[in-house]
Amino acid sequence: MSGLEMLYFCLPLPKRISMKTMKISIAALFFLLTSCPAFGQIIITPANLISDIFVQEGSQYLSEGGDTNISASLENLSGANVSWNFTGESYVPVSGGNMGPLVPYSSAFPLAMDSDFSSATYVSIDSIRLGLTKFEYYRIDSNGYWCLGGSQDSMGVPSEFERYFPPFEEIKFPLTYLSSWQSNSIFYNLKRGYSVFIGLHSVVDGYGILTLPSIPNQATLRIKSTNYGSGLNYGSSFGTIDTNNY
Repeated sequence: MSGLEMLYFCLPLPKRISMKTMKISIAALFFLLTSCPAFGQIIITPANLISDIFVQEGSQYLSEGGDTNISASLENLSGANVSWNFTGESYVPVSGGNMGPLVPYSSAFPLAMDSDFSSATYVSIDSIRLGLTKFEYYRIDSNGYWCLGGSQDSMGVPSEFERYFPPFEEIKFPLTYLSSWQSNSIFYNLKRGYSVFIGLHSVVDGYGILTLPSIPNQATLRIKSTNYGSGLNYGSSFGTIDTNNY
């Protein structure tokens, strides 16, 4: 992936982030940030995920040009006490997204007591249009962050439109330098009638300071992830393996 294609997310991350529901793979680079002191041990907890990522608005920057060799060398830096300084590049801001607010799980939500969703601790509610509201179910606890699937209420009629079996683990907690995890799941798109295998292998291979336009000196963890998938998607078979730096 060249420097022209890099997308940088600055904490607080936008509400609809790549971690939300990785259907197949991710084609972007982002860094998870916290307000920890420079070059100290960085630990991201479930509370950080909820308060800093899901709740608050953030900024995104897309690289427009500049020296792609410099960008590539910075992107590939890993290890302890790294300085990722991209201020010499040219960027334009891009919009965040439209993920709905995150609220505590309630059995009153559509199909919330279904076996696919009953272990959820939080729900994202997204009002798509008048008469249609979607509910995405997540389990976030001291061990990790899992995607469970989603239901919807269409003019008072509840239905399940997607699910993960088993639940798909996006992040392992506590998240810190040298953390690693692997997750495999089958994603079922019940609305369109297909299922695909998805997998993720991630390791936190660096920490330090990230500097971007107007967002200087953010304590940062770098996550290197391999996303893979195979199956039938919209009637076409596929197989992918993508390695990205986050």
